[in-house]
Amino acid sequence: MRQRFKKAVLMSLVFCLFPGLMLNSFAFSDMSGHWAEDVVSKWAGKEVVKGLPDDTFRPDANITRAEFVTIVGNVMKYVNKSSEEFVDVPETEWYAEHVAKAVAAGVTTGVGNGKFAPKNSITRQEAAVMIYRAFRLQVKNKNAADKFSDAGLIATWAKDAVSALTEKGYVTGRPGNRFAPLDYITRAEA
Repeated sequence: MRQRFKKAVLMSLVFCLFPGLMLNSFAFSDMSGHWAEDVVSKWAGKEVVKGLPDDTFRPDANITRAEFVTIVGNVMKYVNKSSEEFVDVPETEWYAEHVAKAVAAGVTTGVGNGKFAPKNSITRQEAAVMIYRAFRLQVKNKNAADKFSDAGLIATWAKDAVSALTEKGYVTGRPGNRFAPLDYITRAEA
């Protein structure tokens, strides 16, 4: 039961599907009137997402890999840490522990050459893979992602994840029946 609740919470966070599950609220100076204002403020009240030191959220800025694994970790409450070190993740950075926990949980890996790329923006297909791994989802219909008009742009390594999220109804795509796998997710969308 608890795993199912966590799954629903994380999916709503990432793809804004279930805003009614959030209960607390918090305000940022740059969220007034934004389409995601209510959801972001409620998640901030639950300490799942955080703003910036200047009391802004920057909702339309791309979310980074470090920020995304932090949100996933805040929902999943990971405890164990990986001993794997990345040259671009100094242990003094705010995200170092979150990266170590996400790697230990099998949610993510580095990008090669001993790097994690914590400040890189994350694409929709990368986010789908992390969620797929976080909840250890199984794909029944490996072709479920083919329903999107841009399915040919989904990387082979992300196809099962996008298909699993699609068949479970966690993602519905963007206008024009696109999944937009290479588009970056904004902080508001996440």
